[in-house]
Amino acid sequence: MWKDGRVDQFVREADAAWAVGIDLSLGAEHWGSDLTMPWLADCYAKGVNPNLPTISVETEGWWYEPWTEAQYAAIVDLTRDVARRHAWGKEWWRLFGHWQVNRRDKTYCPGPLAEWNHLMADWLR
Repeated sequence: MWKDGRVDQFVREADAAWAVGIDLSLGAEHWGSDLTMPWLADCYAKGVNPNLPTISVETEGWWYEPWTEAQYAAIVDLTRDVARRHAWGKEWWRLFGHWQVNRRDKTYCPGPLAEWNHLMADWLR
């Protein structure tokens, strides 16, 4: 997701991007994983790499920069479209930050200035 709102696809949705992969054998506590997300708890229970059941969206910019208005609008549109095409519900855990899987190494992903609560509210509408 570019700052001007352009969207490029680098990995097919049917394939796994390497964005939230972790060594599950180290345990959820080691990574700070949010096991209230059912899909992630299921990954731990079954030993499935978290990259496999997810579709990753990356944004242009540094962790300390806020999203631009165009970028924010494109994130909302894209994630809604992905959810619609995959017939996913609007459960809160369908849209998550990489930090929710790996607080250890991805603490700032998408970053402290990302309007996460606003994004979740807009996405759930």
